[in-house]
Amino acid sequence: MDVQLIYQAKNGSQKAQRAIFDLFGKRMYVLCLRYVRVQEDAEELLSNGFIKAFENLSSFEVRGQYSFEAWLKRILINECLMFLRKQNKAHMMVEPDE
Repeated sequence: MDVQLIYQAKNGSQKAQRAIFDLFGKRMYVLCLRYVRVQEDAEELLSNGFIKAFENLSSFEVRGQYSFEAWLKRILINECLMFLRKQNKAHMMVEPDE
């Protein structure tokens, strides 16, 4: 990954953000799909995860060649897990018919 691209995105370059999305979007979509298994949910989580990543890009520090991908993956996994927890709570709140 080009470190310059990260710094450009940190400075608000939408072109750099788009390039990052193009670079990692497909892999991260597959990751989300492994967790939620519903295409529409995976797409929404992907969008939310990238938005969160770009909003918090200022807190990211480059530590190695794959550090950005690992950081992004962690954000998306957390998004998926929060989604699944909410789904589980919604199911638990509905009482079974007797």
